[in-house]
Amino acid sequence: MNGIPRTMGELREFYFREYAPLYDYLNARLRRLPQELHFEAAAALDHLMRVGTLGDGTKLGDEERSVAKAAGHLKRATFDAFKLLYKTAVRDAVRRLSRSRYDDVDNGQFRPRVQALWWDAVAVVERARALERIGDADDPAQWSAAFDEWRKIKAILDELESMEASDAARRARRKHIRNAVLYILGLVASALVSVGIDRAFRAFHL
Repeated sequence: MNGIPRTMGELREFYFREYAPLYDYLNARLRRLPQELHFEAAAALDHLMRVGTLGDGTKLGDEERSVAKAAGHLKRATFDAFKLLYKTAVRDAVRRLSRSRYDDVDNGQFRPRVQALWWDAVAVVERARALERIGDADDPAQWSAAFDEWRKIKAILDELESMEASDAARRARRKHIRNAVLYILGLVASALVSVGIDRAFRAFHL
């Protein structure tokens, strides 16, 4: 982000570029979205409804001021969405990709890379939250710096999802499923053989 949106055009660009994609992603992924996301969006809309001119020519509130307030609410909603992305999608991906089935992928470098991305995500969150707490939240440089950090969470998630979709990872999952099926079939066969031997032994002694 290059500073806080001050016009309706800038706010519209911010909404469709930053907030809407995160909201759509989380809405498709989670059964229930936190109310905070909806509250902040509703508060932003409330400010925007106070801008414009009525049919009788009466002008409503100051547009720049209302847009700035709406932008502040959408900023908080977007930061909350990034945090939710970290707590759900990133954590879930790391948990899945840290399983032993991926031990041999990429010559043993797959799981270490997953762990490295996890620690990168932890560091990003710490820096982003620090930027939210210090300085003037309405300062354009502060706003942009926080967004620059939070946006890295999505980049980390994109890399994790790309790793999960790789041919090597898919082969590892197929191999794991195949080995699990063979193991179960082996247990069943062993049980059947044991039952057959036991029956034959009893029949012989009768």
